[in-house]
Amino acid sequence: MAQVDEYKGERITVLNDGKRCIHSRYCVLNLPNVFKPNVDGPWIDPGAAATEATIAVITNVRPARCVIVPKARRRLKARRASTRFVSQRTVR
Repeated sequence: MAQVDEYKGERITVLNDGKRCIHSRYCVLNLPNVFKPNVDGPWIDPGAAATEATIAVITNVRPARCVIVPKARRRLKARRASTRFVSQRTVR
């Protein structure tokens, strides 16, 4: 099973499967304050921009490699991530 990295923000958590992600350039160019390449430590900071802006950038990536988990649903993400890598459209 692939390593899925978890990046927690105040309102959302972003789950990223780095081995499957081939569109990180799109995220970095469209929201550079959230997606920070070539840094030591976490490269995704979901709290660095408006939640809606972060969701908009992630949902425009096809095929989806990041999952957005609303704060209220964080307990469910562990169960879903352990069975399969879900699309962000699955989590509402």
